[in-house]
Amino acid sequence: MPIPTLTGKSIRLRKLKLSDAESIQRYANRREIARYLPRMPYPYTLDDARKWITTTVRNAHAGKNYAFGIEDKGSGEIVGMIELFNVNKNDRNVE
Repeated sequence: MPIPTLTGKSIRLRKLKLSDAESIQRYANRREIARYLPRMPYPYTLDDARKWITTTVRNAHAGKNYAFGIEDKGSGEIVGMIELFNVNKNDRNVE
């Protein structure tokens, strides 16, 4: 299933691109974030961001999980992310 783009007043939810790696690294490289996300390394490097993007694209193609970048429409930067897990297409639900 292709990842749709959802547009709001000031943000856009969209699929990630490798060119998003720098903004993801900049916002994710915070101890306060890593503290609550056990799988997230700290410090969070540019290589970590690139690997994450590659993994999310692979998972979407496999129909497993779907990650959306939260893009600030003004700057075009990814300022956060949201992911849908355990996609069940038959029951039409996700976590």
